[in-house]
Amino acid sequence: MIMTVVEYDGIILNIENNVYTTESEIKEIRNKLLANTDTWGLKDYPSTPAQLEYRQALRDLTEQANFPNNIIWPTKPE
Repeated sequence: MIMTVVEYDGIILNIENNVYTTESEIKEIRNKLLANTDTWGLKDYPSTPAQLEYRQALRDLTEQANFPNNIIWPTKPE
């Protein structure tokens, strides 16, 4: 068993054989990442298209073909 610990946007992910522990764990991480970018979703915030695409990709995470295994996390724009 290979255990990898990585940091993604300030959130620690424990990855075991590149398979996440549970669906709820992934959703919890996704929700934290969305919360970190909530201001990007406000109508009066000057969000870039890349920021809005990132937020949408996080919301679409559960629609990935291999969910909840082998998730491809979107890259957070600057």
